[in-house]
Amino acid sequence: MNWKKFYVLILLLFTFYFLNAQPAVEMQHLFASNGEALDRYGSAVDINENYAAIGALTQDGIEENTGMVYLYKKNCNEWVEIKQITPDIPKEQSWFGGELKMYGDYLFVGAHLDNEAKLYAGAVYIFHKDEGGPENWGQVAIITAPDAQKDDHFGTSICFDGENLIVGTSWAN
Repeated sequence: MNWKKFYVLILLLFTFYFLNAQPAVEMQHLFASNGEALDRYGSAVDINENYAAIGALTQDGIEENTGMVYLYKKNCNEWVEIKQITPDIPKEQSWFGGELKMYGDYLFVGAHLDNEAKLYAGAVYIFHKDEGGPENWGQVAIITAPDAQKDDHFGTSICFDGENLIVGTSWAN
């Protein structure tokens, strides 16, 4: 297997399959524009209207295994990469992009090995579409568990319904 050809197969027609009784078909392969072997591109994916986010939790970026989120915008039935998102202050081994949730103009990114609060306690980063300029997707907040402990892995899963944010902490006691 050629490790440099990691891709995520996006089957955008699951909805159509159920609504119109049409089979799902492959639309497009999305590749990490600066991907390398073992970046774990596709470790998390989410889609919201005309935007798709794909996590690469071990992408090296500025620090080793910092992680990165690739943001795509749908343009005439084609997905085009528009931004590579990293934390404002990247941290080594944080695994940023291990979980993703898009909702409206917000993107929530889990970094379950982040050291913001304690060693490997984890964090969730929040980005807004127009923070710092139109479609800039700038960072607006970092959330950590109020009772963070070493190895909690806060940010392993994320759910947001417009009012309530639920964050999974897979190793918390």
